[in-house]
Amino acid sequence: MNYYQDFLNNISNFKEKVTVLKGYSHRILRTFQDESIFDFAYIDGAHTSYELLTDAVNPDVPTPGWN
Repeated sequence: MNYYQDFLNNISNFKEKVTVLKGYSHRILRTFQDESIFDFAYIDGAHTSYELLTDAVNPDVPTPGWN
């Protein structure tokens, strides 16, 4: 099963509104200088304890209400 291809198929009707950034969230989010660059971020994280903890405490992940 190819989850990434399934994801791309699921967003195919919205591809002009979606920018897919594939990589580790702690690396990708660090590249944004302006918080107004996106309205919504979906992070499909890994499921190991270490990776979950990394995403949970990542200071670069916007919190709800982040302006």
